[in-house]
Amino acid sequence: MSVETSGTVSAEALFDYCYNRGIGWVSSRRPHRSGVAKDDSGRMDHPSFASHLDPTQHLVDPTAHHNRVWTLQDRNGFVVAPFDLKKQAALWMEPAFAWTGNQVPLSLLEAESWYKQPLRESKASDCPQKHHQSQDEFCQHVEDIIARLKKGSLESHELSKVVWSRTLEAQQPEDLGPYPFFEHICQAYPEVHAVLCYHPSMGLWIGASPEILIERQKDRVYSMALAGTRPRPVLDTEEEPRPWRPKEILEQGLVLRYLQHRFLGLGLEPETGPTNNLQSGPVEHLHTEVHASTSLTCYQMALALHPSPAIAGEPSEQALDYLLLNEPHQRELYGGFWGFLDAEGCGRLSVNLRCLRWYPDRVVLYAGAGILADSDPEAEWQETCRKASTLLNLLKSEEDINQPPLRS
Repeated sequence: MSVETSGTVSAEALFDYCYNRGIGWVSSRRPHRSGVAKDDSGRMDHPSFASHLDPTQHLVDPTAHHNRVWTLQDRNGFVVAPFDLKKQAALWMEPAFAWTGNQVPLSLLEAESWYKQPLRESKASDCPQKHHQSQDEFCQHVEDIIARLKKGSLESHELSKVVWSRTLEAQQPEDLGPYPFFEHICQAYPEVHAVLCYHPSMGLWIGASPEILIERQKDRVYSMALAGTRPRPVLDTEEEPRPWRPKEILEQGLVLRYLQHRFLGLGLEPETGPTNNLQSGPVEHLHTEVHASTSLTCYQMALALHPSPAIAGEPSEQALDYLLLNEPHQRELYGGFWGFLDAEGCGRLSVNLRCLRWYPDRVVLYAGAGILADSDPEAEWQETCRKASTLLNLLKSEEDINQPPLRS
């Protein structure tokens, strides 16, 4: 691909150019309004985005390799936060330019010195060896956690929930690069926050998140308690909604109480919406929105809420310590958060849940399940399969797309 011509260049071609030269890149598509759960006031998505149904924003950051840490003052850029903020701080990506749409005038590029950077080397060895848990290994880990939780229920301040995760390795689809794959996600799942992010120090990640960590507009902030997972109905014609199991209701209640407690700890008065079902790809979750009025920034709110029981466990600090000690892989950006912030510091930071890392010769997907004392290891394994299928099915050929998810 050559971009040294007159006229325009597509977002896909420019992404390939930047990625091959180690230049930071983000493409982000917020959820379509019709895919977001309603509350009792009829609110479906944040009012600041009401005039945009599903715009895709793109950002080019030639200085991303400097690993600039996200600070309270940062505006008009993209936050990239890993799961373990103790090990690595959230990073900030600043745009050399940003735009919406599919075509980029070359006049925006020709004056930039980074535009002439040489190709970086991409090798298969860039992909580290990860420990992929077999079904037996995963279930054994879950059994160990359940035993720990049952013992801890007799003691104060002990673990009551652990979110255990695993990785799945898959082959890249033939003749489908990362940017077209991102576009497939946008088309297939209008209800998710879809992100393609390349950071020189973090690699290339693609995510499809249904969960808001924090969203801010003016003096209003929003978060959501999203937990409990089951297959979404094949047809949306059920007269009465299916009841959720007590395990999923308890799991979602832990997240909701955590958010309410954190809001109160920040001096806020949390307002809680109704609990409903939020559909995300092949699964659905229990969902409750929590919102408040505040002068606190997205930065202050995000650091106060992360990691929540939805991605680590409860209590969050003890669960995080357990995972960092026992999980056989590094989560990296899985379970972290990311999103655009505007000139006022408003925007949407989503939890990076349904995601994969794209390597030169393969992709590695991440999926997790919330483990409680009454969990069933086989059922938790199947839950990770359903969650992984959100992206895994899009990596398959057309004849395989309706098949059950792969078992590792």
